[in-house]
Amino acid sequence: MAIEIQGDTYDFHFTDRRIDIIEKATGKPIIANFIQNGGVVSLSDLKVMFIQGLKKEDGPYILPKTGEQAFKEILEEHGYMAVNGMIIEALERDCPFFFREG
Repeated sequence: MAIEIQGDTYDFHFTDRRIDIIEKATGKPIIANFIQNGGVVSLSDLKVMFIQGLKKEDGPYILPKTGEQAFKEILEEHGYMAVNGMIIEALERDCPFFFREG
């Protein structure tokens, strides 16, 4: 899902490097975090995933300060479960190895 922030279009894009940053910041493996919590994560962990995964279309990842403000606005507008779902959807698309069995 594309998100417009200050006139620019962003979408979530998760790479191995971004996953490493998220796991170091949260202190937990990203998928274990979802599994252990029934598919939802803490608000603080969700914010880290949001900021670290949000990338401008054909451009850089969002700056942390801008990302934090955007997180608050998107959370207010769409709600927690919608943001959580956006991140899970992007993880499934970008990191399918997390979801394969056997």
